[in-house]
Amino acid sequence: MALEDAAHVTALHLEGVDCVGTPSNLAPIAAAVIASVHVAHNGGYQEIQSTKPQTVGHALSDSPVGLASWIIDKWYTWSDHDGDLEKDYAKDDLLTNIMIYWVTNSAASSARLYYEVRHVNGALAEWRAVRPYSRVSVPTGCSGFPSQYDRRDYPLLADTPAARKRAEDRYKNLVDFKLNPHGGHFAALEQPTLWMDHIRTFLHDRR
Repeated sequence: MALEDAAHVTALHLEGVDCVGTPSNLAPIAAAVIASVHVAHNGGYQEIQSTKPQTVGHALSDSPVGLASWIIDKWYTWSDHDGDLEKDYAKDDLLTNIMIYWVTNSAASSARLYYEVRHVNGALAEWRAVRPYSRVSVPTGCSGFPSQYDRRDYPLLADTPAARKRAEDRYKNLVDFKLNPHGGHFAALEQPTLWMDHIRTFLHDRR
């Protein structure tokens, strides 16, 4: 919406991979290796859901244990904890998330988002090929959390100017940027206070 109808978007707040940077002191080869390992370690679900969503969908719709394993793996891998997932999330929250998919039988239909994003005019495309290339012009706030996608060995940049650079390449009106001390991919549930405090701070001057 910020790209297609900027005139009707007051502000944009994000947290995630578009808002964060990786260590700048790495040699290009080292950075490429890290990226390759990241894709191999964390991208398997994305590849199957963007190419064969119905195949995995039937299996996930047949077994509640299989569905739980598929979902909890991401919560465990992409969250900021010391090995005990329940320090970040209540068991009821995890089970509720799984049950939303199970009782609605929506494992397959929810996975199709990946397929539809990656296919252009019926043809499979590279991920980057289908993303909007334009820069977002509306006032943008970015909130970074250090354990996105199991990057504990290569945490987010502590150097704010360097960390901002990736976001500024895409969002030319970056007015608020924050790297949080804790949290992972599911920040709104894992670190709700940090997440909400930054949204409130960002929106305070936009009203």
